[in-house]
Amino acid sequence: MAAKVAYWTGSYYLFPSIRHDSQNQTALAQEFTIDSDYDIEYVKLSMRKNNGSTITIALYTESGGEPDASQGSKAIDASGWSTSCALRTITFDAPISLTAGTYFIVATENSNLGTQWCCSTAAAGPGGAMKLVNGSWVAVGTPDRTFGFEVWASDAAPSKPTNPDPADDATDEDFSDLTLDWDDGGDADTFDVYVGDAADNLTLIVSGTILTTRTLTSTQRDDLFTDHCYWRIDATNDQGTTTGDVWDFTVAGPGKATTPVPNDDQEEIYIAGIDRLTELSWSAPAGETPTYKVYFTLPGESPVLMDTTTSLYYTLSSDLLDALDYFSIYEWRVDTYDPVSELTTTGDTWTFISDKSHSFTTYSRRSDYDPDKVWEPGTGWVDINSFEYTGGGRYKGRLVAIGHNCVYFGSL
Repeated sequence: MAAKVAYWTGSYYLFPSIRHDSQNQTALAQEFTIDSDYDIEYVKLSMRKNNGSTITIALYTESGGEPDASQGSKAIDASGWSTSCALRTITFDAPISLTAGTYFIVATENSNLGTQWCCSTAAAGPGGAMKLVNGSWVAVGTPDRTFGFEVWASDAAPSKPTNPDPADDATDEDFSDLTLDWDDGGDADTFDVYVGDAADNLTLIVSGTILTTRTLTSTQRDDLFTDHCYWRIDATNDQGTTTGDVWDFTVAGPGKATTPVPNDDQEEIYIAGIDRLTELSWSAPAGETPTYKVYFTLPGESPVLMDTTTSLYYTLSSDLLDALDYFSIYEWRVDTYDPVSELTTTGDTWTFISDKSHSFTTYSRRSDYDPDKVWEPGTGWVDINSFEYTGGGRYKGRLVAIGHNCVYFGSL
């Protein structure tokens, strides 16, 4: 069954003509464009009877805006035509296969007796009418005229699908919705979808879908590829199947953990006393629930994996707390892992500086106190001046307050 794939009709005029007199016109041509591959069965051209009897109608490729090479032709006897303009049907002996592009219908007078016989439309047409004069193609009319024409083709195999989404060669694509989209390149009835981890290792996941979108299942996602997806869409109609191009994209890993506690580069993080550091925490990447891998780095050592968790915090182990020292710089990191794609995103490295706790010890004073002594339970009277912290670091224990019946010592 044939379909009209290109055409223009309008009010016809008895201009121009093929003439073998002073104008030496030997052929006329009309440009047309098809957007898909077709097998052209016949054309219709606005024509009238001339003095001759035989005309050859051919389809030519286009080059530089002119007819270039014949793709097939048909010689016809026009002696029975009327002198009125009408669309004359010229059926080729065998369909002429054309790919998408621009072409010309070319009419050539064979008997050298031509007068007026091709009919153009009003100037409102798209143009593209040409005449061959002394061996050179020139436009017909100013502005260009258009010969009334129609191009009829049998249903052809569909064109390749286009406009892939994710785009071809895309990198770090967010593929969390597992959805592939494409456009019909032309004349497809159904599509076959192939997915894999290499161009030569594709698996058919659906056949004969009428949709131009496909969402993969989690199982298909896990089984068919990891971080690099290759895919292809084949288009089918009753004339056959057209194999599509292979497209590919890389998949982005999960987002990074954010908002560390302690804050990045925070100082005076206490590792002793009642207010000491006991856990590390962070926030999830927006809209995601990945698994977290927590790393901690002691000075001069490599990062150590401390825990794999789905929680948003890590409680410091007693062994790790014992390994911490005052006034040191510590690094930690939280990597995010997507168990579906099996992709890991390395997190930012955060740091903090440890410090000695602002802790205080309370010593009672008795009513019969010695101004230079303080009563320490279990010890007795102790000289105030003996209360001095002599450990490492930049702080010293000292008397910080005397009030009521207590004196307070500690580090500030």
